Formats: sequence, structure tokens, C-alpha cells
Amino acid sequence: MSGLLALLGGQEHTEGCEAIDRRLLEEVGSDRPSVTVVLAASTPRRRAFKTHEAHAYWGRLGCDVQIAMAGGADETQRALDALAAPDIVVLTGGHPWLLHARLDRSPVLERILDLWHSGVPLSGSSAGAIALCEWRQYLKPPRPFRLVPGAFRVLPGTAAAPHFDRYGLHRWARAVSRRYPKLRILGLNDQTALVGRGDEFTVVGQHDVAMVQGGRATRFPVGATLEVGMPAGVMA
Repeated sequence: MSGLLALLGGQEHTEGCEAIDRRLLEEVGSDRPSVTVVLAASTPRRRAFKTHEAHAYWGRLGCDVQIAMAGGADETQRALDALAAPDIVVLTGGHPWLLHARLDRSPVLERILDLWHSGVPLSGSSAGAIALCEWRQYLKPPRPFRLVPGAFRVLPGTAAAPHFDRYGLHRWARAVSRRYPKLRILGLNDQTALVGRGDEFTVVGQHDVAMVQGGRATRFPVGATLEVGMPAGVMA
């Protein structure tokens, strides 16, 4: 059975996300879990900060931390070493296009998916959540909000809209969902996640989650369970 998936709206590794990550830790049968944090979406100047943040946060939860895709020589091999046997894999936020460029069709992506298929929980925040869906926003000129295939594509029929209430993505989500009425756009708020496997997910964290489909948004409060994925091919 595949591992749990967690899709966060943003602000991972901050106070308020503990309930999300403790849910992932419930799946781990280790007294001292190992967490590999993948910084594929982080620019070089942000990597030191994201590394420190990850070590401090997971350390408070009693975990060991390894960092992958932090730049430097032999980055791919060092990332594969960090992904040798983690209990949880985390994709942090940052730039979706950068994450896609660095991971798509790479041995690192292949290793992450192999781990998830073998039962290891996989968490993605903001850019990481975007990558877990079948479709993603391009977020670069000349058409920055057009949809293109995601990097991981593990949730068929979906696209993620992180920081949903903070950046007012409601209008974009409604417009896109009218054009593609079968597509499910997941409106994910900061410090809030959809956590589950298969099609069934639960809202965990600080805020609600929106499901936008056919131009209509439905809100789900913390604790609600909803069906997320759909068969592929919804963009026809």
C-alpha cells in the first residue's frame, strides 16, 4: 500500500503544523524517526534558512533530519544517499517551476516515488503540494497561470492552489474550473493540509480547505473527510 500523502497550503515547519506531521509520524514504527527534507523548490539563498528551520522543527518532534537537493557538488548522489531509508519524505515550499525543473524525470524523483509506493509518508507544502497533483500552474511568463502537467502527478484530476485565502486565488480557481469542469482544484490554506491515501483525505491543521469544481467552491472544516482524486483525463 502507498504511504500517506499530505498536501499543505504553506508555512511548513512552523508552529501550528504539528498536528499534520504527528499524523504522519503515527505511520512510522520507529522510536527515533528519520525525515528527509527535499529542498528542490528553494533558491540557493534560501537553502540555509530552510535547512535550519527543518532541523529545529523536526528535532522538537523527536526526529533525525537529512537534507536533500541543497546544491553543491554531487547533489544528485547526495540526495539519493539522504533518501536511502527515510521514514518520512518532505517537499518544502518555494518555486514550483524550480522544483519541476530540478526533479522531473530525475533519479531523485524516481526514488521518492518508490519510497511512497512502498509505504513511506510523503508531504508536500506549497510548491511541493502543487507537484503532487496531476496539473500545476506554470507561474512564469508569458502565461503564468496556465496549467501544465505536474512533476509527481500522484493525484489524478487535481491541481493545488496553496496560500488560498492569503493570495486571493478564488477568482483564478473558479475561472479555471469553469473551463475544465471535471478538474478538482484544492484550495489549501497555510498551516493546513489534506492528509490521506487513495481518494479519501481529511483536513488537518489550522484552517479549512476549499474544493473548487465547475466554478463552485465548497469549504471543508478541520476534521472533515472528502474525496479528492478523480480519473485522469479531465482536461479534455
